[in-house]
Amino acid sequence: TKAFGLKWLKWREDLSWVGLAFLAVLPIVFSVQWLVSLVVVPEAQNQPLLEFWMKSPDFLPRALVALMAVVFAPLAEEFIFRGYLYGVAKQYVGPIWAGLAASLLFAAIHVHLPAFAGLFLLALALTLVYEISGSIWAPILMHALFNGLSLVVSLIWPQLPS
Repeated sequence: TKAFGLKWLKWREDLSWVGLAFLAVLPIVFSVQWLVSLVVVPEAQNQPLLEFWMKSPDFLPRALVALMAVVFAPLAEEFIFRGYLYGVAKQYVGPIWAGLAASLLFAAIHVHLPAFAGLFLLALALTLVYEISGSIWAPILMHALFNGLSLVVSLIWPQLPS
């Protein structure tokens, strides 16, 4: 349980600053996404899965996308990028280079150039939250909140880039 920080011993104390970190990173990521959208062709602004989410008229496909985005993706991606890649790379190149490399890979695997800069910044924030909390659960929570909010925002303001 030491690997990945599976025990989140100070979760009660950490929840408040993780929430503040989430609120601090949101305007930065969304602003970067918006700035990138100004120079990118409008048709290419949303990620394909988000387009499917926004255009699906049926409840079940939307529920499955929401489940994948809010539960499975944060779990899998945080274990891979923060838990494993960052953890291993940090031993060889230190936390700064490891954080940059893991964040670049995180943004790249989403295979959506318009979202790359925003996802890179989000990944840096998730790495910092992981490093400070010492637990993988903190960035998983923040990642899930980000994805959930992104889904809600896409329904309320579908014209915003994501």
